[in-house]
Amino acid sequence: MRTFFIKTIFLCLPFLSLTLHAQSSEKLIIRCDDIGISHAVNQAFERIAETGMPVSVAVIVNGPWFPEAVQLLKRYPNVSVGVHLTANSEWEYLRWGPILGRENVASLVDKDGYFKNEWIGNWQVPANMEELEKEFRAQIQKAQDAGLSLSFINGHMGVDKASDVHKQLIRQLGKEFDLLVSEQCDEVALQVNQEKYQDDSMLKRVEKEIRVNTGKMMLLVIHPGLDTIEMSALHLKGEAPSTEVAVSRNAETKMLTAKSFSRMLSRNKVQLINYSQLAQ
Repeated sequence: MRTFFIKTIFLCLPFLSLTLHAQSSEKLIIRCDDIGISHAVNQAFERIAETGMPVSVAVIVNGPWFPEAVQLLKRYPNVSVGVHLTANSEWEYLRWGPILGRENVASLVDKDGYFKNEWIGNWQVPANMEELEKEFRAQIQKAQDAGLSLSFINGHMGVDKASDVHKQLIRQLGKEFDLLVSEQCDEVALQVNQEKYQDDSMLKRVEKEIRVNTGKMMLLVIHPGLDTIEMSALHLKGEAPSTEVAVSRNAETKMLTAKSFSRMLSRNKVQLINYSQLAQ
């Protein structure tokens, strides 16, 4: 217990000043998506968590590296945990399927039993919305059964806002499980196209967006990752192999963990909060 307490204090010290600004400070939520899909993503998340920043992390419980993610998420008191509700599997070779199995949610899977390769622009209301609801419930329950203390939910690849029906379902689940719904808490999402920026230019873009949205509660969505052989093999179905995913997600991770990021927040009097703090 003493060791855990000391680690908690140590983690929070570097960013303590960022959470003690006056009430007039700009507020920013950093949400890290896709935790649990790979070892490299989990490692990148851990680097971010080690900074002591209050961050919100959305985990894909269907991901093959979810068990490792659970152990990491339990280590960091500065991390607010949410479930990244998932009903698609977008990568060519990194695939996942439903918690409930293909027989119970047949409308959500392809012929191999994986979630379908769908983008938000292609989302249609499934023929059986009851199956989607059951699967999402199962995902939340799996996270809780793993011992994770949840504070929010959101949707992977835009499934939470694909239609009014989808939006209503997510709101309903949030209310039932007493969880906030990310992007339905009056946040303004910062418009930062990570694929077009490296860590230094990305930081400038984030700062510009913060200054444009003065007086609002802002949300910065990040996809942690490292430039590894594993991540370099990730590409969307139908697209040519590219290192773009590894490079861009590594740049996002480097931006958040650099001292220049904390200096930028201080310069703009930005108070970092996570969804656990928002719910209090």
